[in-house]
Amino acid sequence: MTQQTTSGKYAGIALPPKKKLTGYFFGGGGMNIASAFEVIRAKNKNEVLGDFQAEYEFACYDTSPANFSAKIPRDRIYLPQDIDKSEGGGGQRGKNSDVHKEHIPLFLQQFPPGDVCFVASTWCGSTGGTSSQMAVNELLKMGKTVVVFGIGSSIEGQDCSNTLLTIS
Repeated sequence: MTQQTTSGKYAGIALPPKKKLTGYFFGGGGMNIASAFEVIRAKNKNEVLGDFQAEYEFACYDTSPANFSAKIPRDRIYLPQDIDKSEGGGGQRGKNSDVHKEHIPLFLQQFPPGDVCFVASTWCGSTGGTSSQMAVNELLKMGKTVVVFGIGSSIEGQDCSNTLLTIS
């Protein structure tokens, strides 16, 4: 089914059905990226591309409530219930791996993927580097198109080590 543009210089042109873009944000770094997206989206709501915009939804996954932002509605945040939420992963990649293995499928059920999925996280911490990697694998198994945005570190130490482990 196609739709017609309604205004502007493209008025009356038949468009393909809108696609759904789902943004998935993981860990503290992902929460920061999601907060920035929400500020931009609120400021430019339906003004940038008009009829050409994709339907957009997003969800965040984190293990530490300390990373929550007032800019992100609480119902868009998934916090696994069976972890010590006082400190999240604390940069220790293996700390919550078993929790992520159990909860990433539940997260993706609660926030179903669209036609195209955008996954963003830092790779140098704990939750973002491990849970985003698991989510990407699950989304690819579902046959989804996935775009990955990862922020790593080349500085010596744990951050660099975590980045290299995420890439590998």
